[in-house]
Amino acid sequence: MPFKIYSNSSVLLVPLPTDFSQPSLGALTSIGNNRPLEGTNVEPDVKDVAELLFFSAGITRELRLGHDTYYMRAASATGALYPIELYVICRDLPGLKAGVYHFSPADFSLAKLRSGDYRTDLADVAGDDRDIARSPFTIAFTSIAWRNSWKYQARSYRHWFWDSGVIAANLLATAISVGFNPTLKMGFIDDAVNRLLRLDDKKEAAISLVPIGMASSTDPLNEVNGIDALPIPKIVPISRANELDYPEIWRLHRASYLYNKEEVIRWSSRSGIALNRIPKDKVSDADHVQVIKPTISLTNESSLGETILLRGSTRKFSRRPISLTQLSNILHYSTRGVPLDFLKRKSNSSDDNNR
Repeated sequence: MPFKIYSNSSVLLVPLPTDFSQPSLGALTSIGNNRPLEGTNVEPDVKDVAELLFFSAGITRELRLGHDTYYMRAASATGALYPIELYVICRDLPGLKAGVYHFSPADFSLAKLRSGDYRTDLADVAGDDRDIARSPFTIAFTSIAWRNSWKYQARSYRHWFWDSGVIAANLLATAISVGFNPTLKMGFIDDAVNRLLRLDDKKEAAISLVPIGMASSTDPLNEVNGIDALPIPKIVPISRANELDYPEIWRLHRASYLYNKEEVIRWSSRSGIALNRIPKDKVSDADHVQVIKPTISLTNESSLGETILLRGSTRKFSRRPISLTQLSNILHYSTRGVPLDFLKRKSNSSDDNNR
């Protein structure tokens, strides 16, 4: 099963609107900036949530091969197995009540797992993170281990971060195109977030959080109420075969857990990571090729929405070599930085921020 579908009738399904906008900013501009060119102060609504989810992990086309239908997503995945699931933690938004939701790309809906505003509780377990507390909503990434491990076995743990990375790239670029301030959060109390999302232990686990902030986030902070443990909702089995246990996966993941707020704060404060650079006098001209400063006109570039829909999770190769200029553009726009929680923000410049 390529989708997580709840079989418990007590989980309320909330259909998402399909008349949302496309991210209209240029694709390279969206990728090459980790802060929006013009931040939005407009109240986000359920259509904004739908747009972000669709262009990050939605179904963009269906492919029929024989008797089987393959659902192509906005972002690719190793083996087309799509182990990554997305969840939304939000306050009251126009068209969407405050709560914790699971995103179902199969029927483009949200499954309501909790009612109420849990942003302060989530911020608390993320080390008193103000971005999460002040943002109207946060999108959480999880991985279902068996989706990949039946094929790739214990090594599939590596795929958690490859597959979440390509979805995160889409999400960050789409948020920037819309005018939101996204940040990728990797530090949080793992057990608490898993409990908040009502995940089945050693089946599925949280791996990152992406608060979607506005240009001016002034939401009042609620009190921390605590994340109570609720029963794990039943889901439709994802495989007809019996699931095999690969304990190495969970030992690896558990070894990176953070167990309390102090550990989260200590981990995230280790910022300012520097790259080891080779001194220029140790490198000869024969060791490197000078890349070309990007010269393409961004005024004629395709929009991010058009690019995602054209590209999808499939590839059609031209079988022609690319030029040095094209390679230089790829390297330039894909290395402008990522807004991560453990990196210092030096400025709002896309060239300086988090290099």
